[in-house]
Amino acid sequence: MFYLYRFCLCAAEGWCTYRSDTVFYTGRTGSVCGCIREGRIVEDNELNLEIIQTILSEYHIQTDSVVNGKQAVERMKVTPEGTYDMILMDIMMPVMNGLEAAENIRGLEREDCRNIPIIAMSANAFEEDVKKFLASGMNGHLSKPLDIGKLEKTLRKYLK
Repeated sequence: MFYLYRFCLCAAEGWCTYRSDTVFYTGRTGSVCGCIREGRIVEDNELNLEIIQTILSEYHIQTDSVVNGKQAVERMKVTPEGTYDMILMDIMMPVMNGLEAAENIRGLEREDCRNIPIIAMSANAFEEDVKKFLASGMNGHLSKPLDIGKLEKTLRKYLK
């Protein structure tokens, strides 16, 4: 599972307009603009984890990861509210699968847990599978292997 931290998608265009309570910046992208998002990746396969972290780093997205759904739920319980911008969740994992984890995260008594985008990542892409993902509280689905164009479209949709 990946949790996505605060960021913009300025890397794709090479230019950024970034605004926070204390900073306004317009110019070339990079560490100066401060457009960093944070995310969590929940993925038990080390190769898949490395691939998605590498791709997300190209968008200036910082990630942390856990290897099963139970760890994802426990991490959400102890991280400050609003830490993450998105969760990318594998479905088939040991200990607790992605569907159970999404349901548990949605059930936590925190505003961010009720609203954070949770995106399933799975090779199971049949319509009935996607319906199960959405019924568990997930917002969308990305098929494995990841299509970079669809990943970018998903990031833009949920990380405005």
